[in-house]
Formats: sequence, structure tokens, C-alpha cells
Amino acid sequence: MRDVLVNVLANLIAAAIIYLVAVAAGYVTPSAFAYVVIFALFLTSLVNLVIELLRSRVTERTQAINDLVGRVLAGISIIAMAVGIVLSLLDIEVSL
Repeated sequence: MRDVLVNVLANLIAAAIIYLVAVAAGYVTPSAFAYVVIFALFLTSLVNLVIELLRSRVTERTQAINDLVGRVLAGISIIAMAVGIVLSLLDIEVSL
């Protein structure tokens, strides 16, 4: 599970960096909503990863909640990638 969390966190960081570069280059109009979503996913992933690293020191209930959050984050990442791929294939532009 730890490897999945590290991968999700790395992908979120990469997506945030790509988004910020696209904004800086003028390809994307900055959106406050997008910044909030990126920050929230990053923060949740970071907390999830820290709890996973401290697995031996937390209660079973905290471990179970952490596992659920990790699965939800992985699901969100997969859905976001799928939506992005479909939108790019259909050449649909979305503004938030």
C-alpha cells in the first residue's frame, strides 16, 4: 500500500507542477478552484503517506481509515486521468 501512496502523491505533485507551468506559459487560465483542489489532494495524500509510514505506531482503526483514504485517492486519480484522456481525445475544452 505504501508504494501506491507514494505513486499517487508523486502523480499529484507532477500534475500540480504541469498545471502551474501551463498557467505560467499562458496555456491555461488560472482557476482558484483548481488550486484549492490540487492543494487539498496534495495535503490529503501527504497525511495519508505519513500515517502509512507510521503504521506500527497508530491504532488499527486509524490504519483502516488510512487504507480507505488511500483507496479513495487512487480512485480519484484514476477517474481524473480517464476524464482527462476522454476530454483530450474528444477535443473538448473545459473551464472551471
